[in-house]
Amino acid sequence: MSDQRRQAPRFSAEVLLWWIQDWEPIPVSLVDISRGGMSCEFPQEVRPHQTLELQFEFPRHQERIDSTCEVIHVQERGSRRFQVGLKIVELKGISHRDFSKKMMMLPGLGEDQLVPDGPVDGPVD
Repeated sequence: MSDQRRQAPRFSAEVLLWWIQDWEPIPVSLVDISRGGMSCEFPQEVRPHQTLELQFEFPRHQERIDSTCEVIHVQERGSRRFQVGLKIVELKGISHRDFSKKMMMLPGLGEDQLVPDGPVDGPVD
């Protein structure tokens, strides 16, 4: 997706991301994240409109954050590498606001730029 089409700024983030497929966690590379979604590199192909279960693992935090995401677009990047644009549909056990605060505590991020003051796509939590 070109930068001109993006609706929100994107930020790099050092977060471990796991794709839960058939109860097995598969590591996924988080390329960047924004208020509108995130870009990731997957080791196998997924389809647009597919719903995926992902877990975020933040440095210096014990718990993982479960989420449901929708695949927006997929672009093949070479052998067994797929650039995938995702929309976070649901965060489980954490509000969008608290998730954003965790993201802002990561190196390289500062102000609350991921989630606005009000609800995102409906009620928070």
